[in-house]
Amino acid sequence: MLINHFGRPEAFWLLLLVWPLWALAQWRQNRSVLSVPVLGEHTELPGIRRAQAWIGLKQFLQFLILGLLVALVAQPQYRWKEKEIITHGVDIVVALDTSGSMAAEDLAGNRLESAKKIVQQFIRKRENDRIGLVVFGDKSFTKCPVTLDHDVLLNLVGGVTLGEAGDGTAIGMALVSALNRLRESDAKSQVVILVSDGMNTAGALGPKEASELARDLGIKVYTIGIGSDAGAPIPIMGEDGRKHYAVGPDGQPFLAQLNVEDLAMVADVSGGKFFRAQSAEKLKKIFDDIDTLEKSKIQSLVEQKASENFKWLALLALVLLLAYRYLTYTKLRFAT
Repeated sequence: MLINHFGRPEAFWLLLLVWPLWALAQWRQNRSVLSVPVLGEHTELPGIRRAQAWIGLKQFLQFLILGLLVALVAQPQYRWKEKEIITHGVDIVVALDTSGSMAAEDLAGNRLESAKKIVQQFIRKRENDRIGLVVFGDKSFTKCPVTLDHDVLLNLVGGVTLGEAGDGTAIGMALVSALNRLRESDAKSQVVILVSDGMNTAGALGPKEASELARDLGIKVYTIGIGSDAGAPIPIMGEDGRKHYAVGPDGQPFLAQLNVEDLAMVADVSGGKFFRAQSAEKLKKIFDDIDTLEKSKIQSLVEQKASENFKWLALLALVLLLAYRYLTYTKLRFAT
């Protein structure tokens, strides 16, 4: 549609004044023309009928051009609506354990690879939320601050590797790193999702102190304990390039256990919720549950924009005016 709005519609009131004046002028012009009574007997002659038709065309063109000029004064526009989505929802930081115990193979591939795939699926579903990533072992660091650029974030999650933050597990320090990413957030809800086997072995700050800090900041922590109840051996690469399994001081295979107590405590103190992921399918279900619990509150603002679109009416008026002038000096000479 070329025109769907007029910026100054009140201009059409001019028609109530202009058109009566135009009609009066036409009436006075017709009265001023010398009448020839004898022609009344010959109004059916072809020449007379053509003359009357040309006079009618002249008046119609004048009428139409006048209407177009008034429409131009009314400021024709094309107005459209532009929807702007503003999210006042959830800022999320995923804290992902990359310690050596996450190599245990009780989930598909291993614990870390399963977690990465499910985290990526979760990110794809949260297109209106800012999400960040913290990785941790015996130290922690921000892999990606909270962002809406989910393509970059997905690539960073896919590139996470075992041991990149050390082989130990510092849950308290991981939480502090995640909280720092959310401290200046203006979202109405801030959430940390901590994915770990929960065996805290390092860090200057313990899980309890970190969870109390989260509570004081009003940030909920959802903790996901990843691993089977029985635990699983941890594969390591030997010097011979072959896969071996870690052994304990007694020479028996070391089983990476799930520390439920610490993870449940962190969730409880911070006002979040604790989940157990004993399989890849269960882990996916957990992230689906979190997605339901933390829905974004989205406010849609609709802004109206308009572009001036007078050129089509102006072009039409110009064409009609030229046609009128041409006919005036040719076919309509006798009607002027």
